[in-house]
Amino acid sequence: MPARDDLVRVRGVGWRPISRQDIGAALCLLLIALFLFRDAVFGRGVLFRRDISLVWYPQVESFVRCVASGSWPLWDPYRGFGQPLLADPSAQVLYPFTWLNLILPPWVSYTLFVVAHLWLSGIGLYALARRWKVARAGALLGGVIWMAAGPFLSLASLWHHMAGAAWIPWVFLSADVAFERQDLRAVLVWGTAMAAQILAGSADMVVMTLVALGIVMVARVATGGEPRTRAGARIALTAAGAGLVGLGLSACQWVPTLAMAVGTARLGLDASDRTVWSLHPLSLLELTLPFHWSLVPLSQRAITTLLESRDPWLHSIYFGGPTLGLAAAGLGFGDRGRRFALAVIAAGAGGVALGRHAWAYDLLMTVLPPLRILRFPMKAMVLCAFAVSLLAAMGLDACVTPAPRSVRARRLALLGALVCLSIVAAAALLSTTWATDWWAPSLLARRPGLPSDLELLSSTASSLWVGFLATIAAAATALWLYRGQNVRPFAAAAMLGVLVVADLAEAQRDLHPVAPKAIFTHKPEVVGALTASTDPRVYVYDYSTLPRFRRAESGGPSPLSLPSVPAGWSYLQALTLGALDYLIPPTSERWGIRGSYDLDLLGLQPRPLAELNEFLRMREGQPTHTRLLRMGNVSSVVDLAPPTRWPDLRLTATLPSLFAEPIRVYEVPEPLGRSYAVGSGYVADGSAALEHLDSPDFDPEKEVLLPSGPALRARETFSGRSRVTLAKPDRVVVQAELSHPGYVVLVDAYDVGWRVAVDGRDAPLLRANVAFRGVEVPRGAHEVSFVYRPRSVVAGALASAATLLLATVAALRDKVMAAHR
Repeated sequence: MPARDDLVRVRGVGWRPISRQDIGAALCLLLIALFLFRDAVFGRGVLFRRDISLVWYPQVESFVRCVASGSWPLWDPYRGFGQPLLADPSAQVLYPFTWLNLILPPWVSYTLFVVAHLWLSGIGLYALARRWKVARAGALLGGVIWMAAGPFLSLASLWHHMAGAAWIPWVFLSADVAFERQDLRAVLVWGTAMAAQILAGSADMVVMTLVALGIVMVARVATGGEPRTRAGARIALTAAGAGLVGLGLSACQWVPTLAMAVGTARLGLDASDRTVWSLHPLSLLELTLPFHWSLVPLSQRAITTLLESRDPWLHSIYFGGPTLGLAAAGLGFGDRGRRFALAVIAAGAGGVALGRHAWAYDLLMTVLPPLRILRFPMKAMVLCAFAVSLLAAMGLDACVTPAPRSVRARRLALLGALVCLSIVAAAALLSTTWATDWWAPSLLARRPGLPSDLELLSSTASSLWVGFLATIAAAATALWLYRGQNVRPFAAAAMLGVLVVADLAEAQRDLHPVAPKAIFTHKPEVVGALTASTDPRVYVYDYSTLPRFRRAESGGPSPLSLPSVPAGWSYLQALTLGALDYLIPPTSERWGIRGSYDLDLLGLQPRPLAELNEFLRMREGQPTHTRLLRMGNVSSVVDLAPPTRWPDLRLTATLPSLFAEPIRVYEVPEPLGRSYAVGSGYVADGSAALEHLDSPDFDPEKEVLLPSGPALRARETFSGRSRVTLAKPDRVVVQAELSHPGYVVLVDAYDVGWRVAVDGRDAPLLRANVAFRGVEVPRGAHEVSFVYRPRSVVAGALASAATLLLATVAALRDKVMAAHR
């Protein structure tokens, strides 16, 4: 057992040696991680929620298929008309965990990914709290809160954001050590931690970490003992050195990503796009009350106001009354600069999370304009959770510290905060049983055949009871601690810690449900209908931009609503299975089926391709629409709509679905091949190019649209043939034969990283028909090869290799010099 004073004091600086007590704390954190994902860990189901099954799994299958084919994992040929793979940070190609998918089933790999990141991040916060002189008990509780509080735990269905957030404590810890020691090895460690966070793939988490670190650095300079100018220069120099190391080591990721982002909508997002998923002020009740507005039977007006007609981006933002009470007590404990910095971070992140509903977000975007590439203000709650976890860890110490002058003030802060939170919890609880006639009509849905408001709120009320009782128990413990003459502070602190852990465990125990493994292994019937043809390219009509309601009884216009839920399935499981059966984009790439005109939901498509995809949607029901499908090599269309939407297409299959309408497969008449040859070119770009595509005179079998340069005119006797003879993710070979000079078109997405050669000689790559690849070819038989080797990948790899070499040499030299001192 550790000595009692070790619960209060931490001695020494730098990297502290690991003790048996530290190992015990790590094992406790592992148990918490296993409990939170016990069903997935112990084989009772697989994690599947939202982006796991609809985005991550298809993306991983594409990565595995790419490596298995002998290609470099640089290009994904299945999503849309193809897109960069390594340059997409969410693909995490350079992150070690991704490569486990080559040897493990994806559901096993994902569970390991989540549990490992949750656990290691908890250890990081524990180590950071210990470094900040928090006792072991408080540090352990801080790690548990960070792991189990809603914002960070919600990221388990958003893999790259979770990985990025998991590195926040480690970046802070290594930065603190570097500021203290100011030696080369500490700077290299800090830079390596920053590089690892960048490779994790979440620019949002990297930016939030840097902003929060900046606040801590300013507070450190302002409250330090040495002159501010000298302290500021020293910290700035250390940060610059670590930043250069971090950027250099991670250049292999951010250089290709930045090159991909140039020319996309992501660099020019307007305010309405950036502030989607802003946290409504009423949603702040979810910080302390264990309920979710998304599970309350809201009216359509309330759904639009509170939830923007969307499922919440974070499934939970819950901290709980006991946790927030301890955080309030922590504001008066420990280093003044750190306390102030954490308070600013927590309050500022909460204000930014409100997005369009508050001024903090607009102020931040004005002060730091580069942050406008980031979306969804609710993400900032992750940073708020980080600060609250550390404050709560300090708050537990505030309950047991022997400092006589301030102990009653700290305990009074704890008591006051818990009393206020108890009042809020009591008011919310009473509102579910009393006064419903006052507030229910404006918030709750009222439709014939539905239960009464009180019956609909019964499950919410039961959750509120749990949170209310936990907060009341914590307040009673705080009162005992404040007024008791013979109170054992360690016993009271232990009771508070138990209440915090029990409250969070109860509130979050089912945050991430599981589903049968069949949800991944089941092969949709539509796949068989599509793969009957050779090398199919499919256009799946995407309903994801329409408002979607969460329950069968909600009704509404979305075809993705479920009329009923099969026996033995939850609504969420059935909705996910229905979407997978429908091959909602990009899930078709799980089966090696190439997509086509996918909407630009992430804002990362090149502008010409994004405009072409939108143009196709705007021309529905017109002859141009069918012409564009043929030009795009689309062999089949999958939709839930009846044939009246597709009068020019032939219905070839009607398959059962879980939605109100069956899955219908339509055949596109005479689509152009993946590669074809034409003799004429027409020069136009932008809106003029789209206008030309819309013209009845445009025939994609005879001419190609080019953005610039001289254009050929075909002779009347022109004839040409072209076929793909080799198709790998990063290499395509085409055999072409032309009677006269002309163009070979490859119906795959244009990207400047593709290199083209005709009979082994380099040739200019052309952007054909707005968004595809083309090359000018002389008469005769030729072999045309397309190879994806972007210069940005090469430049990034060289920069990372050079940084790694220099860092290694510098570390070895420093070690040798230290040995001779």
